[in-house]
Amino acid sequence: MKLGSTMKNLKILRCCLLECLRNHHLVAIADALPWLEELDIQFSCYYWSPGRDSNSRSAKYMVTDAGIEALSRKLRGLRKIDITGQVGCSDRSLIA
Repeated sequence: MKLGSTMKNLKILRCCLLECLRNHHLVAIADALPWLEELDIQFSCYYWSPGRDSNSRSAKYMVTDAGIEALSRKLRGLRKIDITGQVGCSDRSLIA
C-alpha cells in the first residue's frame, strides 16, 4: 500500500520541530499527499546549539528554498505553509 493512499481526507499535516526534515522529505510528502492544503514544518532555532557539528548546518541537512519550490509545484492546493525557523529558507520561498 502506498503512503497516503488511504488518507484522502487529510488536509492539514503538522511536522513541526522535526530536526531531521530535509528537502527530499518534502517531495515525499507532496507525492504521497497531493491534496494537502496546509503544512506546518516550523523548526525552532532554539534547538540549534553552538556545539553541534557544523555539517548539520549545510544545505543538504536542512529544508531550503529548493524544497519549498518543489512543494509549490507539486501541491497546487496548498494554501498555507509555516516555515518559521527554517534557516535554509529565504524570501525566495515566498515567491514559490
